[in-house]
Amino acid sequence: MSAPISGTFINLTFDDRDTTDLHYAGGWPVPQNAIWNASNVGETGTFSYSDNDRANVTFIFPTPANAVYYYGFQRCCGGLYAICVDCDPNNPIFEMIDAVNTTDDGRNPPTKHNQIILWSKNFDKPGIHEILLTNQEDSRFGPYGFSEITIDRFELQVPKSAPSSLTAASSSNIFSTSTASSPATASVQLTLASTPIIGAIVGTVAGVCTLIGLVTGVWVIFRRRQRRIPAADDALTQRAQMSADPFDVSVSTTTSNDASLRMPGRISGQLASESSQVRDEASSSSPPSSVGHPVDRLHITPQRETDAGQILDDFNNGETLPPDYD
Repeated sequence: MSAPISGTFINLTFDDRDTTDLHYAGGWPVPQNAIWNASNVGETGTFSYSDNDRANVTFIFPTPANAVYYYGFQRCCGGLYAICVDCDPNNPIFEMIDAVNTTDDGRNPPTKHNQIILWSKNFDKPGIHEILLTNQEDSRFGPYGFSEITIDRFELQVPKSAPSSLTAASSSNIFSTSTASSPATASVQLTLASTPIIGAIVGTVAGVCTLIGLVTGVWVIFRRRQRRIPAADDALTQRAQMSADPFDVSVSTTTSNDASLRMPGRISGQLASESSQVRDEASSSSPPSSVGHPVDRLHITPQRETDAGQILDDFNNGETLPPDYD
């Protein structure tokens, strides 16, 4: 990989904490508090990392550049990335980055004394470009393709005429140097944040919740159908009985006068006469009952003597005269 050149160009550094120009997405721990410490050269710094296979970062050049450099750490046990420059959404072309070094113990710092450029690209002339860096599953390590992506910084090679504000901001983010002296044999220590694998946990919880929701939905639908089937059967049974059995008209226990109003024509007259005959017989044989429905009163004709006709008298000469008064 080519290193930055001097002369008419300078380098601008964009630290991993520069979220204005670096846009992280897809499962990076928040906050990023991983640090590296190169005690042998008295340097320290920060870096970002993620083992989520969806982790990615987008870097858009804030100023025209003719070269870009990506700094990170080599990994011993899984490190496969894909990078795309000015991606066409309809036809993206990715370049693979293999950051695996099985003999590396993670103690090689990405410093100016021992630079680890994981990827770089030169352009014909300075211009604005967009870089998309993504983590990938590394099938060489584990059944799930474990891969850990690290970002220490990006550097741009720009003309010396670049805006001074960018140059000043860049120079303040390159390194923070420690003043403490250390033996030359001291090694670099990498400290990773004790952040759990958030992506895996969130994915597992979401999957379990989705499964529970599906099971609950199926159970509710089944129960509703079970409730509807007996109701439909009962309705069909009632309709079948109504169509098979004759309609039962219950006779009212009101008086015969009321009943005759509800009976049609000849039948009502016959029932009325039979009812009056029954009442006459009941009134002559037994006293009216005080319990039950009222009985119509009978109209009784006063008793009168019957004229037997003319009485034949031998002493009557055919004339009927009143007796003489004394």
